Amino acid sequence: MFERCVALRYGVAEATPAQHEAYLLMLIQAAFKALDLASRQTSNLRELHRANHKSNPRPIRRSVVDQAVDGVPNPVIGDSHQVNEVDRFMLAILGRVNPAKVWRDKAHQTLAFQWLVAIGDLVRTGKMIVSCLMAQEFILVHRERRLNRSIDAGWIVFDATLALAVEERCSWNKAYRELLLLCEDAMRGSRAMIVSRTSWGKAVLVTKPLGLEASFAVETPIWPAAGFVDTEIGCFMKPEVGYATKAIWA
Repeated sequence: MFERCVALRYGVAEATPAQHEAYLLMLIQAAFKALDLASRQTSNLRELHRANHKSNPRPIRRSVVDQAVDGVPNPVIGDSHQVNEVDRFMLAILGRVNPAKVWRDKAHQTLAFQWLVAIGDLVRTGKMIVSCLMAQEFILVHRERRLNRSIDAGWIVFDATLALAVEERCSWNKAYRELLLLCEDAMRGSRAMIVSRTSWGKAVLVTKPLGLEASFAVETPIWPAAGFVDTEIGCFMKPEVGYATKAIWA
């Protein structure tokens, strides 16, 4: 899978060993940037927690509150932590990192990035978890395809990775059609599902629906911190129900 990712990154049919080595270094650097950026954001949350739980609380800086609650980027970070869009796709596929939870500028692509994480799992393990909202996003993107509208570049990478996941069994078209039907079933049942790749039978992909509690549990880690913009499908991304806020917006 890494070799395919390198070829996609350089826009070639087959990458050279030198390109493999160079891109591995680039991807490691991108991973460290993501890790450092995530730790900076987490440290602000810890500072807010410490300030709130002291016996003699001190005033909290407004910037800390904005960072912890509203998701406002830390101006100190600047350009040093920026990562190429394609590299973000690769971090999702190869490293199981959802870039929308790290970089603020792509929050509306949360579900698209989560699909890249999932399809990477399918290649590696033969299984992936698809939440109900991921299924909804897949169906809406399919509608955009049918209308010949432009779609996010991440979905082009998804298509290539799906083809890799099923290349020993069938064509991309067959796997895509099966996945579309499975997503429609997930929407009708309002349940997340485990999608598995089979090595026999007519169907290439089969599913096992999850229970209601498990379905809710797999949705929760996908969402970034409160304050991020809504997704393309209009889902509100702030989990206020568990945090005693005054109003819920749909």
